[in-house]
Amino acid sequence: MRQKQNLDLTQDPPPNLVIEVDYTSASVDGSLFSIYLALGVPEVWRYDEPVMQIYKLQEGVYIPCDVSPSFANLPLATEIPRFLFESLKIREIPMIRSFRAWVKQQIENS
Repeated sequence: MRQKQNLDLTQDPPPNLVIEVDYTSASVDGSLFSIYLALGVPEVWRYDEPVMQIYKLQEGVYIPCDVSPSFANLPLATEIPRFLFESLKIREIPMIRSFRAWVKQQIENS
């Protein structure tokens, strides 16, 4: 499969969700948010250990919110940091399995 060399937003729409994880330096100065805004990305999850913040695009600005507009039934702001912390103890692959099982359980219970 050949990779595209140019991005055409009329053919390639922006993502519905961006997940940003900062381990070394914070980008909270807004530089990346301005890119997401220019693309019209409606939702951003930003994890800056140990805090996960969810933002939604509303009237041209990103505002913090308690729940994900895309996954309103999942308590992601508390659970994502817990799973990421857990990955330090049990490693990434077991954590991913645990996260998938948790999501499946949440879906079944809703």
